[in-house]
Amino acid sequence: MSRRSLLATTALAAATVVGGCAAAPAGTGPGAWAFRDDSGKLVTSRRRPESVLCYLGLAAALWDHGFRCAGTYSALTSPDPDDRSISGDLDRRAVPSFGDLWGQVRLEKIAAARPDLVIVGVMRGEPLLADHDLAGIERLAPTLRIEMHDRPLAATLARVAELAGALGGTDRDRGAKEYENAVAALGRAVDARRDVRTAFVAGQTAGLDFNLVAFPTVRLVHDLGLPTVVPDSRGTAYTVKVSWENVPRYPADLILVDQRPYSRQPDQLAANPIWRRLPAVERRQVAAWNPEPVLSYAGVAKELQHLAEVLNGARHL
Repeated sequence: MSRRSLLATTALAAATVVGGCAAAPAGTGPGAWAFRDDSGKLVTSRRRPESVLCYLGLAAALWDHGFRCAGTYSALTSPDPDDRSISGDLDRRAVPSFGDLWGQVRLEKIAAARPDLVIVGVMRGEPLLADHDLAGIERLAPTLRIEMHDRPLAATLARVAELAGALGGTDRDRGAKEYENAVAALGRAVDARRDVRTAFVAGQTAGLDFNLVAFPTVRLVHDLGLPTVVPDSRGTAYTVKVSWENVPRYPADLILVDQRPYSRQPDQLAANPIWRRLPAVERRQVAAWNPEPVLSYAGVAKELQHLAEVLNGARHL
């Protein structure tokens, strides 16, 4: 697929999503509100929701579009408010957290806050909440599900922008031009580095988790033509675990390390002799990568521009 064809396809997908799932007024009373979520459920309210609790990554995207959530929850976040790996520009000191880790949502705090709506992040149909937390939240407030990964990236960004507009966000199109420019820059970088084998990994004590062509940004660079290193073993929908003794079987010219708290960082891996002997590490062709960039045009543009710059500085080894 050429870059031009890819951009045309993703733009068409975005238009289809926006056209097929638009929010629209519902009911007969003034100010009635409705939004059909990504499970197909029509979520309705007598008025537009104002107090909204949201998955952190989506809250950060809505923040970029001018809508401020009243609280967040996350499945994988450092409690450090300076950690921006998922929260982007959202001010975590100003927005209260109702849980930073999987299975640790504070239901009593949510009950006391009485939100008008809870936005549940979904990855490939799986809500980013433990079953008991999701059941508890659904008893406390209306919920709305947004799929974050199981569609083309451009379509996801359009969908989030649509939700922001439905909630009263003041800048639905913020960053759209920057996103378009970043995709073009990434395409040029891939065209110039088609011989650079790239591994998207997360560092673990026992080895590396190689990311499959599943996260939206990995799918994008793969479709643009970047050769990605994918082990031939079975794994989850997103990763394959490879023990340290087997990591050298999957040579890479460029290693991109998951920057989220889930992953050990290069400075933490430096004591491992196998890591140190990897050609990409020896040649200092290692950089950070964010599997969960903020899903706004502005947020994804930053990540794609970063990937373009990293690729431009890499060479086949």
